[in-house]
Amino acid sequence: MSWWNILQRTIAATGKVLEERKLQKETIAELQITFENLETKPNTPPVLIRLPCGYGKTLIGEAPFIAQSITENWLTRGACYVLPTKALTNHHRDTIQQHIKSLNATSSVLAFHGEEHATNLFYADFAISTFDTFTCAYARSSRTGHHLEFPAGTIVTSYVVFDEAHMLQDEFAYSHNIMNKMLRVLSASGVPTIVMTATMPKPIEEVVFDGIPPKCIPNFQQDVTLKEKYRGEIEKVLLFEKTPQQIIHEGDFIKKCLGKRVLIICNTVSTAQSVYEELQRKIKEQHLHALVLLLHSRLTKAERLKREMLSRCLMSRKKCTICGKGEIKPLSLPIYFISSTSEIGYELFCENCASEETRSRRVDSVFVVATQVVEAGLDITSDLLITECAPLDSLVQRIGRCARFLDEKGEIILAYHDEAWSPYPKKLAENAWKTIKKYQNDLPNALTDFAQYKELIDENYEVFERQMPFEELRTYLSYLEGCGFSTFNIDWEVLRLIRARPNVSLVLIAPTVEILFYEAKEDYTQAELRKSGRYRRYILSSSKKMRSYTDFLDIVSKSHKNGKLLLLDCDFVAEHSFSLTERYAVKEAKPKDFLVHQTGLGKYLIELKLVRVLVPDGATAYFYLAFPRTGTVWEGTYLLNPFFYDEELGLKAGARE
Repeated sequence: MSWWNILQRTIAATGKVLEERKLQKETIAELQITFENLETKPNTPPVLIRLPCGYGKTLIGEAPFIAQSITENWLTRGACYVLPTKALTNHHRDTIQQHIKSLNATSSVLAFHGEEHATNLFYADFAISTFDTFTCAYARSSRTGHHLEFPAGTIVTSYVVFDEAHMLQDEFAYSHNIMNKMLRVLSASGVPTIVMTATMPKPIEEVVFDGIPPKCIPNFQQDVTLKEKYRGEIEKVLLFEKTPQQIIHEGDFIKKCLGKRVLIICNTVSTAQSVYEELQRKIKEQHLHALVLLLHSRLTKAERLKREMLSRCLMSRKKCTICGKGEIKPLSLPIYFISSTSEIGYELFCENCASEETRSRRVDSVFVVATQVVEAGLDITSDLLITECAPLDSLVQRIGRCARFLDEKGEIILAYHDEAWSPYPKKLAENAWKTIKKYQNDLPNALTDFAQYKELIDENYEVFERQMPFEELRTYLSYLEGCGFSTFNIDWEVLRLIRARPNVSLVLIAPTVEILFYEAKEDYTQAELRKSGRYRRYILSSSKKMRSYTDFLDIVSKSHKNGKLLLLDCDFVAEHSFSLTERYAVKEAKPKDFLVHQTGLGKYLIELKLVRVLVPDGATAYFYLAFPRTGTVWEGTYLLNPFFYDEELGLKAGARE
């Protein structure tokens, strides 16, 4: 049975239609042949799938699992689907769960990342994981104690997909070097692996597939011109040597955007915050029914999810709750919306269906101001895209968020200025602008045509200067290269330190609401400690809520003086957290002010450590133990000083300087 036909039936069962796309269909057919020939080949070369933005790569990654579920011809045990960020992981989990549910299957679909504490064994029928967690599972350093066989067994019996593989970039190509080490062992072990990308530059591709030439789909030695239309039309691309702030200040910019969906992508959080505040001021002055949303990675998880949900509703193909218009293309502005308990979180109404109640939330224009967080995984479209200049692989991803759907038309403004390169390597950003200007007579075609933009990206990356990893990273790479599935020579000290990216991340908790905590006491014997693995056990007393940050600090200080312990609810920590790279949190080897708290013990960091807790009914659960400490910042979870966090803007720009 054709895997393509099976996929069509599965999507139809969810109430949607799978649009037939030539290369998507051909790629799934090639994968079917590859999987069906697994038993005849001792080694399995990795598959590189390069397809345009918005073309449907996720469905291709799912296809082998769905086909095996329907036919019950299991060529692999399951799937490990690897993504670069937590946000993408959760989004893909929800999508794939919907497809699995339509099959009436009982397959487990789980997300594995730093916020999933209950699933401490790396196992699921369809495991969706961040790259960091997958690397730990591969190296057998995930939270499984000394049970090496669990993560290794899950991976070696699955097929593995590395999706959005281009997003892992760093100055050392360290993460892609790790991917190469894993691909070598997976290939030699007969594990089918798929690497999917729309914009991976040639220098990065050479690192990923060093020594293991992939099977390329489509084959770029042949004609890969798309014979079909799968997205809307970019009518023009304008080049301005100005900042985004200067562009929105010009003339009647806001009024010219009436009736439009506008996406503004900035390279840094501080620029995005500045643009957002300026737009809000102008809209208020002009008394317009326009909505501005700010999206970046320095917002708490709960706030960011709420804004992403509203962005998807207003800038995607969501239908009117009453008449059903908008399923094929986005609803025409104005739109009216109200909050709801529906799956998408909002009910939308067109001009004809809006009632007196809903007309209070009228939107004539939508402005989404964002950073790189919208480059993948956020299925939105825009009539006008304004973006700061960035390396061409990032720009192509951003352009994929303009006129994303058929029958749409869009316009793009590229903004370049002296500081536009940050946070990218300066030479790379400067060469991107030079390359764009070189092809400006062929814009927008050069930036939207699948075959052409690959050449532009490679030309841009001719100036990419890969730095030599420092000694610690080289140690990790050597360990991963030498320790595959065939050896049990484990260096536990290296495993404790190993990481998937050169710069470790901190998780910061913004105490912007009342803090729920429990008082606890330790309760364990040596025998219990051995049983519970690496976590100690605690007994909880009653829970309490503190509305004041200063009161909470006082309790932290007094509790530790009195030998008591404070535990924070896991859900609270997850909902009010965001991640930040260590290098942005430290200056001259000292923690920046936004990590420092003034308690009765002096100036301290407040670190949160995950612990296993004995609850009254005898079961165990996970909580975060809060304790003050001095010293340097290392990878972990910390309480943020709330004076440096704004509920509307996120982490304040000055906090990261």
